[in-house]
Amino acid sequence: MYRALFERFGAECVAKIWRGELLTDEELAAFRMLLDAREASGRRLLGKFAGPDPCFDTVTGRCGVRPLFR
Repeated sequence: MYRALFERFGAECVAKIWRGELLTDEELAAFRMLLDAREASGRRLLGKFAGPDPCFDTVTGRCGVRPLFR
């Protein structure tokens, strides 16, 4: 149940970024936490489509969003 909520939230954030919309401060903070948690668990946002680059780059699914705690 929670996983579906997190996945939907992540997809909504990616869609907003793709459309050129800004995330609210709250959305950005939550999205950064979600990305950090995914990377810590070994499940990067783009999954098998993520490149070998460091996680802070767009190719790996960060969508240009910097890590929260680095």
